[in-house]
Amino acid sequence: MKFSISKKSFGHYVQYLTQIVPQKSTMQITSSILLECNADTNKVTIVTTDLNITAIVTVDANVIESGSICIPSKNFSDIIQALPDSMIQFEIVNDKLKVICEKSNFNLNFIDSSLFPIVPEYESGTKISFDRKVFATLVNNTSFATGVDAANPMYSGIYCNISSTEQIMAATDSKRIAEAKYISEMDIEEPIEFVIPVKSLIFLEKFFANDDSEITMIDDATKVVLQYKNVVIISNKYAGKYPIYTVVFKKEHEHTLMLDKTLLRDATRRVALLNTDEERSIVKLSINKDEVTLEAISSEFGAGREVIDSFSFDGEPIVIGLNSKFLMSFLNVIESDDVIFKIGKATEPVWVLNNSDDETILIRFVVMPLRLE
Repeated sequence: MKFSISKKSFGHYVQYLTQIVPQKSTMQITSSILLECNADTNKVTIVTTDLNITAIVTVDANVIESGSICIPSKNFSDIIQALPDSMIQFEIVNDKLKVICEKSNFNLNFIDSSLFPIVPEYESGTKISFDRKVFATLVNNTSFATGVDAANPMYSGIYCNISSTEQIMAATDSKRIAEAKYISEMDIEEPIEFVIPVKSLIFLEKFFANDDSEITMIDDATKVVLQYKNVVIISNKYAGKYPIYTVVFKKEHEHTLMLDKTLLRDATRRVALLNTDEERSIVKLSINKDEVTLEAISSEFGAGREVIDSFSFDGEPIVIGLNSKFLMSFLNVIESDDVIFKIGKATEPVWVLNNSDDETILIRFVVMPLRLE
């Protein structure tokens, strides 16, 4: 193996791909990066995996001699990031990986590449193309609502339902729900649905550039393949049935509250500073014809109160307890200037909607109310 490549072309890919590597692993080889270079194509391929997700990046290089090795990812990435912004030369010399960049010189131990897990193969199944901005909107408005549940890994994934007329992503941790829907015609014969680890979708976003490149999604039997320019993510699907979250949307609530998003977000952030209970983090939302009041009470610190007097509401006075962290998670991703609440009884789930003129993107969230003591 012998090749040279600029740090600019190589460094950020190594840094990002290292994030796929599991922090704690019983298998040393999965803590490594696979490097392969090909003299015929003048390409270097970088591969990492956590056995559920495999990330592959191919970059141009000046390859003099083909070869492949595995090298511990964390130390290798740290060294590459610390090198000067110049050309880096790599060469196997006396069973060491020699790395030279200007006056920096390293001789690194490596592992036989044959020990690296087999890179999954996939068939060209149903292939879908997404606009990069649409894809990012769907992911950003759902990924935050995933949870961690060892008994049900579905909660740590994003549900995808793709048809010829609409494309949906959704997530829930059983206490809140996020759904983003893109209404668009797609050339797909039969609808497909699957649940994919949220890490796969968030990771792909790291490589997005400000251009018109599309994301290609390939639905394989047990895997989903995401392709963007020179990046390929191969992710296992979660087996099983996703929770039927749509039941909360069967009946639309009768009353509508609309507020300025920034006013509400800032008010919530301030009063929530009193919340020290990570589990409950309650903000009391009191709505009447004259004002919307947000209150938080702490036995340790005291009480906080904010009043919003610019809003619209078409219902009777009501008091609702909401988890402030969940409410903030919605307000942090909604892009519209106003936010809409659909409200029923104080014990019923609250809908949170964006207020946008773009009818092709529909975003809605649900949060379960908390009991006020």
